Amino acid sequence: MMRRYHRWFSFPLILFLFVVTMTGVVLQGEEVAKISEARLAATGASALPEDAVVLAQLGKALQQTRAANPDLAAQRIELDYSRGQAKARLAVQPRGGASVEVDMKTGETKVVTAPPPSLHVMMIQLHTGRLLGPVGLVIMMLVSLVFLVLTITGFMVYLDMWKRRRKAAKSGLFWS
Repeated sequence: MMRRYHRWFSFPLILFLFVVTMTGVVLQGEEVAKISEARLAATGASALPEDAVVLAQLGKALQQTRAANPDLAAQRIELDYSRGQAKARLAVQPRGGASVEVDMKTGETKVVTAPPPSLHVMMIQLHTGRLLGPVGLVIMMLVSLVFLVLTITGFMVYLDMWKRRRKAAKSGLFWS
């Protein structure tokens, strides 16, 4: 009985696991490429300014951001002092979304609207189930519960096979 459940639940989940695995591999590949680029960019990084200077520049950047886009509810602040520049980027989630960029040396402010979703963002949404919204999250939750059932039924099937082999006085591994 458990084998039948295990077999029928596992077949559709193979396809699901394939999609999750492939999107995970693509995302990891992108992450490795980003780390390599960051290491190359870090070689040209300049010395960081004192904390007081950074705080003063950040205060000005916040004022300029409020003036440029009062409705922006920034969730993240990125400071970039690489290659002799001093830039602040106040942004909302997800990464690559709407933001305000402030050049802290010149005071120039640039409002950046959210671009259409990139392939990277779509891969993350597909990988996490957010691509389908709340329905996707429910699907992910149900699939997780099914994986739990498969773990339990798989263990029961294994235990049954082990008992049969022990009763038949067979030694060694199942696949040998």
